Amino acid sequence: MNKRYKSEAMEALYENAVAMFDVGGISEERMRYYENACLVPEISLSQAAKNLGSASIPMKPSRVYASKAN
Repeated sequence: MNKRYKSEAMEALYENAVAMFDVGGISEERMRYYENACLVPEISLSQAAKNLGSASIPMKPSRVYASKAN
């Protein structure tokens, strides 16, 4: 899995949390907290398609075409 971090600082924080989790220093619940705080949420292709389908972009003519119509 390719992880995407919210920032370089969040990447460092997450990597430290992983190390602490690996040696039993933090709980699984706390690790989930760091995952939610540091990682960019993944979106599935089907969810992305739904989001695109629901996007409503108003269409208005550009100035070039509007001036030619008058």
